[in-house]
Amino acid sequence: MLDFRIYTFLEVCKTMSFTKAAEQLHITQPAVSQHIRSLEEYYGNKLFRYEKRSLTLTAAGRLLMVRATAMKNDEQLLAEHMVALPQQHTPLYFGATMTIAGYTLAPQLAQFLKSHPDAEMRMILGNTQDLMSKLRTGEIHFALLEGFYDAELFDAIPYRTEPLVAICNPRHQFATPPHSIQDLLKEHILIHDPGSGAHEILKKNLDAHNIQLKDFARVTEIGSLHALVQLVKTDIGIAFLYRVAAKQQLQSGELVQIPLRDCNFSHDFSFVWNRGSTYAPLYRQICSELK
Repeated sequence: MLDFRIYTFLEVCKTMSFTKAAEQLHITQPAVSQHIRSLEEYYGNKLFRYEKRSLTLTAAGRLLMVRATAMKNDEQLLAEHMVALPQQHTPLYFGATMTIAGYTLAPQLAQFLKSHPDAEMRMILGNTQDLMSKLRTGEIHFALLEGFYDAELFDAIPYRTEPLVAICNPRHQFATPPHSIQDLLKEHILIHDPGSGAHEILKKNLDAHNIQLKDFARVTEIGSLHALVQLVKTDIGIAFLYRVAAKQQLQSGELVQIPLRDCNFSHDFSFVWNRGSTYAPLYRQICSELK
């Protein structure tokens, strides 16, 4: 079992306030301060500092946060394993983004479940930001992400690399004949929600061309990937999507890829879990079977 002071430390990391941590833990603020001082004495390093009246983590504090989060989540998984031990079932909860779950994972997951008929698994869908948050709080054990992640907080192995392409209705009339991304700036662009991996990848690649989303004539955010594809089919606008998300429509001719000489975007989909987890070999094994 983890030392109770670690739980206090992690609550302070979450709230960045001794007062709010005390409220959440139902203890006094002096007790929170004592727990943190005790940890600082034990590790021989300051864990927090005040900068411009705001509480921030020191380098030592950030290291402890990363390791302690992994230990807390491992302890939670161990407790679940102990409860399930008589049935020999290992409960595992993982997350996947909508693109990965809806367009790439099903065959591999089906094979995994056939090969492990006693496996107890639960898949949670969400965008990249939501799933990283659930990893940090221990709600899921690993995740398949399409966006960026903090390598200081998470370990990962690649799942696949997928191109991000510009698509439109085959009868779309362009304001300017499209040869480069700059030629699309007079268009209405449909984008996935800001927490999604595709959104962040698109922004990063546009930045490399000195373009921002606001430079397009009109921008509309769509929370549903399926709805986004359907809207592009109606010719309401264009979109940048992972090719796999529009594979069926591209093959049928309902949508076409816009030929751009400077659009060679691609990004890795990744299996991700909390850095330092003692369950890393298990996660690696499961992920290798899902590839």
